[in-house]
Amino acid sequence: MKNTVLFVFLLFFIVSCKTLQNDGENYVADETPPLGYNPIFITNKVEYDASNKDSLQVNISNVRYEGNKTSAFVHLINDNNNLLTNASKKDKIWCQVIDSTNLGERLIKSEILEYKDINSSPISLAIVMDHSGSMGEERAKNMQLAVQKLIENKRNKDRITLIRYDNKIALHGGPESDVSKLKASHQINGLQGYGSLTATRDAIIEAVSVLEKEPLTHKRAVVVFTDGYDNSSKLEIDDVVKAAREKNIFVSTVDYGYNVNEKMLKEIANRTYGIYHHIYLTHEFDYVFEDIYNRLSNYYLIEYDVDSFGDHKLKLKICVDGKEFFDEFSYNNTPPVGSLVLLNVLFDHDKSTLKKESKKAVKMLADYMKNNPELNIELHGHTDNTGNPDYNLKLSDKRAETVKNELVSLGIEDKKISFIGHGDTKPIADNNTNDGRANNRRTEFLLK
Repeated sequence: MKNTVLFVFLLFFIVSCKTLQNDGENYVADETPPLGYNPIFITNKVEYDASNKDSLQVNISNVRYEGNKTSAFVHLINDNNNLLTNASKKDKIWCQVIDSTNLGERLIKSEILEYKDINSSPISLAIVMDHSGSMGEERAKNMQLAVQKLIENKRNKDRITLIRYDNKIALHGGPESDVSKLKASHQINGLQGYGSLTATRDAIIEAVSVLEKEPLTHKRAVVVFTDGYDNSSKLEIDDVVKAAREKNIFVSTVDYGYNVNEKMLKEIANRTYGIYHHIYLTHEFDYVFEDIYNRLSNYYLIEYDVDSFGDHKLKLKICVDGKEFFDEFSYNNTPPVGSLVLLNVLFDHDKSTLKKESKKAVKMLADYMKNNPELNIELHGHTDNTGNPDYNLKLSDKRAETVKNELVSLGIEDKKISFIGHGDTKPIADNNTNDGRANNRRTEFLLK
């Protein structure tokens, strides 16, 4: 089926190897899947109705968390790997959402929203392809053919960047929307010019550095595919996560076979709000791309506030005609030291007064600092681009200072808090839309 969408949150195709291999050695392209291997690849979309509800599966694909806000991306799938759409208004099937912590369980009440690819924004997608020695010629060519299909099926407005790497990293095309130009730069030539060690994390950082220059009107995403271990990167997992999250770039990861660092790839995907897959067969390359596209551009969204930082488990129950279907997703929303984190506080246009509904987020942050007295905090204020830049700079200072004063009133020492205003100089969204301007009127914090 021809893909007509690419998504946000997507995509960065990386493959990483465990050891350096000798040129000319023969490799087995397909691995033997483990007993019980039964991956779910979404290949089509159908409307939810009485004819397909009995085979329903519920899947929490990922959870995004910023400050006290949590967003869960949910998919309903039937036994034929069809994504079930138009179920957001079926209130009776969404029977229970629970947030569980060591303090107990809390029932969540939230409107179920549905997002479909028909209305999705343009996407800027970085595809990073591992060409390390362990890939072998046949597997590398199958990967390249899958990427070629992706290029051929992309929407006109989407932009693609092509990166190949082993222990060196090279841009092979893009960012570009023209299909003919992308195909001309994407050769099906196996490991030609490559075949050495693997620098997966460094390659991800390179892709993020390309995507951060792309228009804010585009959803920016990466897919990572690997067949082994990273053995030559200079950068660490935390460096990758920090770069991707601060630039609002999603990283999806796919690993292949047995000699893989599943823990690293799953952690990167979870912490950057991407999708993770583990496959064993080369013909699954096409399916895994299609699945990621479908999941990231079509989903049900559950948004809710949490009361504390730390370990959380989201539990979701779907009820259909007396049958119950479950899924759960564990995550830790503790803000990382040294990284900018969004603090979900709201200000009216041209105002620096903290809105009542925002005080919960500030209190949650104050409680965390009291439990970690060694930490200091730096607040960063931002505005949209409406009005005079000098005025906006002063307004952003006032907003950051307002949050500081609220923290002090909650018992945090004044000397532990600093703040800076950036005005409208660091937008994270399109200032030409109401939603974009609202997202740019923000406060971030950095723990030190």
